[in-house]
Amino acid sequence: MMKLNPFLLSVLVLLLLVSPAFGQDVPTCPPTVLIDLARASSTCYGLQGESVCIGNGSAQIGTFAAELAPALPGDRAPADTFHELRVTSTEDELGIAHLTIRADLPTLQERAVWLMLFGNAELTNLIPPLVTLNALSLGTLNLRQTPDASGEILARLGVNEGVVVSGRTADGAWLRAQIPNTDEYGWIAAELVTVSGTVSTLAVADAASIIERPFERLTLHSDAAAFCGGALTSGLLLQTPNVEQAVRLRVNDVNLTLAGTFFLTADGALTVYALNGQAVIGADGVEEFLPAGSYSTATGETISAAAPYTPAIVNGLPVANLPTRVTVAEPLSAEGIAAARAAYIHSQMEAAVTPEARATEDTTCRRTVQRFADLYGGPGDFYEVVASLQTGERVDPLPQTTDPDGHVWWQLRSGSWLRADRVAVSGLCADLPFVDNVRPPGNQYALVGDV
Repeated sequence: MMKLNPFLLSVLVLLLLVSPAFGQDVPTCPPTVLIDLARASSTCYGLQGESVCIGNGSAQIGTFAAELAPALPGDRAPADTFHELRVTSTEDELGIAHLTIRADLPTLQERAVWLMLFGNAELTNLIPPLVTLNALSLGTLNLRQTPDASGEILARLGVNEGVVVSGRTADGAWLRAQIPNTDEYGWIAAELVTVSGTVSTLAVADAASIIERPFERLTLHSDAAAFCGGALTSGLLLQTPNVEQAVRLRVNDVNLTLAGTFFLTADGALTVYALNGQAVIGADGVEEFLPAGSYSTATGETISAAAPYTPAIVNGLPVANLPTRVTVAEPLSAEGIAAARAAYIHSQMEAAVTPEARATEDTTCRRTVQRFADLYGGPGDFYEVVASLQTGERVDPLPQTTDPDGHVWWQLRSGSWLRADRVAVSGLCADLPFVDNVRPPGNQYALVGDV
């Protein structure tokens, strides 16, 4: 169990006493509940990655291999090991758990989605753990876009370089591997690696398979129990890293696209309250836009229209226990919701306009590598590979020429050659001079022509 920091605990209690809300008549929870909330934040301080932490009170956890069992405040574990998480409360003690998940956010992004489960509530993670194994390359190894020898090369590993594999083709000939230091995956030939484990334990996959993260699909159940004189309803507080980058989750078979801070309850129907930011709720092709200050309820295939929420439901929520302090939005009027919905629809229509149809003021010439690309000693893939470029790198070519098959090649300032179709060109770029008298490569790749 984690030892509590008394100073941090006292500071958290003070912060909770001044928790921001839109109204003047903010309900005050009794000291025991405030201390429970502060203790949970102190206990789970520093939670990051994809993790679960029991913050306070009574809790039970169940893994994919074991049934529900009691857990103690301070218990932490990786989120992918959890199948069920339940907190229960009494008038004297509030059950609280904190979670951090990635959902569909980039792995390398510093902040995650923060979940706070409290009262009498339960979460079920519907994503079982992904079996992974370590593999070591026996020689130069290509990571390809598809599991076949003709697939586009996304990256390359050297001899004895390690990679994590998480899937296999049905015949076991190809393994799905994560490209080091990225969120992308490629395919490697199984015969070119040694694997530390049994390959047959990996999931069967293909190039179209989607890798889901822990709690990316989940179920939520909360009962009608309320605390703080009825002002604190059991449920789930959820906060994304910011209000610009949307996160996608599927909760109780309802698709949620969230950017901001939200409160979810599920005593039968799933209800989403947008406290800050905005959300889109979808099920069976029906979508409802949810601006801050409104709520919507999803029951089966039916999603209610966004409506102003009742202050009593949100005023007592412990938003001060979330990573980013926010002010709970005032209830939005029906007219305000209609205006926000119209603005959202307009922005979606604007985003759907093709780049060719959208005028742009930025005419800066940019040549950006689209995918992993090899650099050659001469203008052709029959020359020696001398270096490589990663996705997103910029290049500044000088002359160009063609190989016997008609492919266009650019010579870079280093003297090496890059096939032009590996690069995306944007802005107004001047034509490159064309040369015919390409010198055979030597030890140093001198520039050709008069450039």
